[in-house]
Amino acid sequence: MRLGGLARFVYYFSRGQVKTREIFGYQRETPSQYFRDIDGAIAAGTTHFLFYAAPYRVFPRETHFVEHVVRRGLGLRRHVISDAHGEVYIMYEVVCDPGPGG
Repeated sequence: MRLGGLARFVYYFSRGQVKTREIFGYQRETPSQYFRDIDGAIAAGTTHFLFYAAPYRVFPRETHFVEHVVRRGLGLRRHVISDAHGEVYIMYEVVCDPGPGG
């Protein structure tokens, strides 16, 4: 199995227990397929999406992801994974009921 990007790290550090699917694409501009892939992943039961934190980010997909999910009427819980040097990853958990205040 060939994994790249975040998928490789997640697979390695979870000892193969966490399966990932990368959907962000490698183009500078966010491709329209990205939004269809998000919708498909959520429909298939995916609830967690992982992004590099700002200092490590190559493609600006996080903002587009958040805007798209919120437009669909879904809520998000944002989790920050940090180390001694600061934020490394941002993980979003998609929730069906955004609750009070979005």
